[in-house]
Amino acid sequence: LGYSTLNFGQSYKVACLDDYPPYSSVNEAGEITGFLIDWWDLWGRQTGIDISFVPGSVDDCISWLNNNEVDIIAGAFYSEDLSKQYDFGDQILGTQAILCIRKELEPVHTDSINFPISLVKNGYTGNYLGENHPNLELDLLKSNSVLYEAVANQEIDAFVYITPYNVLNLVQITIPEGYKEFEILFSNNLRPMVKKGNKKVLA
Repeated sequence: LGYSTLNFGQSYKVACLDDYPPYSSVNEAGEITGFLIDWWDLWGRQTGIDISFVPGSVDDCISWLNNNEVDIIAGAFYSEDLSKQYDFGDQILGTQAILCIRKELEPVHTDSINFPISLVKNGYTGNYLGENHPNLELDLLKSNSVLYEAVANQEIDAFVYITPYNVLNLVQITIPEGYKEFEILFSNNLRPMVKKGNKKVLA
């Protein structure tokens, strides 16, 4: 995504998650906030393109993109499988995935974990764990808000915490109470995602 040409009068609808802080979420005042929102606001000002955000769930965002109801998903993790259906832009934000477990649990290594790992369905993390640690039991939840509530109430044994890593001077990473960092699973970049063949949106 470049800034070379101003396009006043042009507009894009950008789908974003409504419950994924600090990347994108709807606050108590009904405002959409987060790193991705700030990035797209800046990009819109730099290019002269009017950006309107459409917040929803993971399933909502994918459905809207597939049905041409939005132009772009604000940020997604690249994978070979997704690249068969969608095109990706350049990196917006680097992240790392931290596997967190209850403080009292002491598995020897990741593949020895014998309790469920909770995460949101239809995401990159589930695909990663399925490919790299296929014997783990995954507890797939319907949304980030459900996961965050379960973590806050300490109702689950393990979860994957996606944290920004190239803005660590701006964000203090704190493992939620009752849990500890067990392993950094992977690093990946959030990138704009559009329908396959719609690369002109990313120019």
